[in-house]
Amino acid sequence: MRLLILLLATMLATYAAADNHGGQPAVGEGAFVTLMVQAKDPDAYIEVMKQNTAPFEALGSSVAGSA
Repeated sequence: MRLLILLLATMLATYAAADNHGGQPAVGEGAFVTLMVQAKDPDAYIEVMKQNTAPFEALGSSVAGSA
């Protein structure tokens, strides 16, 4: 009986560990990019970047922000 339980537990654990790995995201999905910039006037730079979204579109960004 113990052997049966051990075999069953081993098979179920293996199945649970290998479940649902077929849909792995492609490279680049789910990642983020940090762009570090040094500007003399950070507020002016942020305003320019808010009006010009081309750099973010080139990176494929879905959301952009500043801190």
